[in-house]
Amino acid sequence: MKKTLFVALLFVPAYVALAFCFFETYRSLQFDSFFLFTSDYFFSKFAQPPALTAWVTSLLFQLFRWPWVAALLQAFIACLTVVCLNIVLKNGLKRWLSLIPSLLLFLFWPFSLNLQLQVLFMSLLLLSYSKLPRWWARLICAIILIPLGFLLLSMPLLAVLFFLFAVIEWFLHKGRTHTLVVALLGACTFFLPPIYSQRVAFIPFQMRYTYVPEGSPIALWDGILVDQEQYLQVLRAAEEERWSDLRSIIRGKGVGNKRLMQNYLLLAEAAQGTLPDNLFSYNINNPEDFFYRHERNPYTCQFNRLFYRNLGLYDECFHQAQEYYLLCLDACCFGSLTQMVDYSIREGEYAVAEKYLKILSRAPFYSRFVEEQRNRIAKQKAEVTIERPLRDDNFVGGYPFCSEMVRLVQHTDANQPLAQDYLLCGLLLQKNLPHFDIVLREIDYHRARNLPVPYAQALRLFQTRGEVSDEDCVNGSYYYFFRYIDIPDPNQQMTQSAGH
Repeated sequence: MKKTLFVALLFVPAYVALAFCFFETYRSLQFDSFFLFTSDYFFSKFAQPPALTAWVTSLLFQLFRWPWVAALLQAFIACLTVVCLNIVLKNGLKRWLSLIPSLLLFLFWPFSLNLQLQVLFMSLLLLSYSKLPRWWARLICAIILIPLGFLLLSMPLLAVLFFLFAVIEWFLHKGRTHTLVVALLGACTFFLPPIYSQRVAFIPFQMRYTYVPEGSPIALWDGILVDQEQYLQVLRAAEEERWSDLRSIIRGKGVGNKRLMQNYLLLAEAAQGTLPDNLFSYNINNPEDFFYRHERNPYTCQFNRLFYRNLGLYDECFHQAQEYYLLCLDACCFGSLTQMVDYSIREGEYAVAEKYLKILSRAPFYSRFVEEQRNRIAKQKAEVTIERPLRDDNFVGGYPFCSEMVRLVQHTDANQPLAQDYLLCGLLLQKNLPHFDIVLREIDYHRARNLPVPYAQALRLFQTRGEVSDEDCVNGSYYYFFRYIDIPDPNQQMTQSAGH
């Protein structure tokens, strides 16, 4: 037994190494989670069977804001599972089998905390059942676990648990009749999903008998996990406006040709004011490809929020954060809530901010954040008066890209230089040189900033009616783009795909 337990302790450095390699993945689990110390939240979990395990999972996810703590927590769960199974398996060689569940979870479900907890609960219940010396006590335990087990385990794992109870009766207690009784009690568990669905909370038919939360295996060495970690690193760099780090991450991994990663590179170019200079070194020929119009998935919601944050449109940032949290398991998440508080304060919507701060005040580890934001509101009220028009002509997402940028330039207090560059770059991508010339003169771009090379090349093309020598058509220049790159038909300009 000592050897087995010594080997089990290796899960500690294993999970710590996992946290080191997937630091942002751990943090994202807390970002996308939601938990409140309220009765309403507790009862809402009954719509996500196994309810008690779902509630505990959401609570423990709050520790994932500190990946090292989360790694130690997972290691503790793995070791405790091994200990419980080790005690159940009394014979020498069989004790090594106690390592298998925790090892499989580490290799194929490394971030599935819900499943790891379910396996731990199974181990604890097996240990408790096997240690009851009297048949009547084990019978009462099995009967109690019919409803209680459904709150702790998914239906497939609950069926496995009763099967193992029967195995214990057959081999450990040598009770053939008792084995049959336990098997019949296990069969009774199959009536639980429809009864629970009618009396407690509705369970979709496809989730009643075969569904296990977080049950889809993803091998630790699978490239999907590596790609996700890289994406989260890029997202965090963009969130913190570390644009040089963002470029290093993307180009260091050689994934700049992917649509999503290219958009983050373009976002960095725009934020640093180098978009006009470097735009035509990227694979883009449609201004609609600067962002994701009307696409609703976690990747596009996050990107669009950052896109409009650069432009200073915090109301749309709020909208994109709200769209994001509706895609989460609880139709809410702490990441979006904290962002929505920030954007509400920036917009002067203090009542809205207070609404979300009140929610966060019931969550663990957010008391300091709530206090800081309330102090920020009080300070901003005393120093700044924010006035907003009752009507506005800018309906975000309601106009083609260039038309929307025109309205941002004319009718809002958004990031004017960035909106101007997006407008001018959009016209260049459409090869609309007459409108480009008009806009450039109207905004008097030359006085505020030096004219980027692609803008000067576009003016020359407009003046020469598109005539340019072959020697000047160098790849990466606007001359090359204007002559050789095809652009979508104007009627298809708003058709796009995320292309992750």
